[in-house]
Amino acid sequence: MTQQIFIGGVEGVGKTSILNMYKDKYGTQFLLIFEFGSYMKKRAFCDGMIKTEADFFQLDSERIKILDDMCEEALQGAIRSSRYSHILIGGHYIFPTLNGFNDIFNSEKMRYNCLILIECEITELVRRINRNRKYRPIKYLNQLQRYIHLEKETAFRLAKKNNIPFFIIKNTRLEDAGDQLYDIIDKNDRFG
Repeated sequence: MTQQIFIGGVEGVGKTSILNMYKDKYGTQFLLIFEFGSYMKKRAFCDGMIKTEADFFQLDSERIKILDDMCEEALQGAIRSSRYSHILIGGHYIFPTLNGFNDIFNSEKMRYNCLILIECEITELVRRINRNRKYRPIKYLNQLQRYIHLEKETAFRLAKKNNIPFFIIKNTRLEDAGDQLYDIIDKNDRFG
């Protein structure tokens, strides 16, 4: 049976870097990595919803929900035709939009074997976000702290509600975070 592992966290926390490091270190022969954010942006460009990457952060919650549903469909297709033993899904448990935060994580459609939350120090997160143009700039620290809190609270609530193992990886050093991910997947394979 294919292990479906959701790896979430706020923008800039290092989800993509950790997934890429994991893929480079441990290979992809039996592994599929599916990133919600990349897929959603690609669909938004293709469907004419946005012209620039910055436009993505101006989408309202209705359009984000449409993109999220498209993403879920594509992921379901990959799972149905899967020859992989593991599918690592990178994304968000919640997503900030112009209308506030959307709870876009849909555990009813997906049957995850494990939920992981990536965290890092807030000062490092602010530095990463403000340095990289692909993220919305941080104007108010309290908004970011609220986002981090809601992301963690939502992940914990979903794990508890669905009786799914839940882990937190502290991304202080990329190598260590990748090794923690490997250990979690290995433990989940043996005991899950």
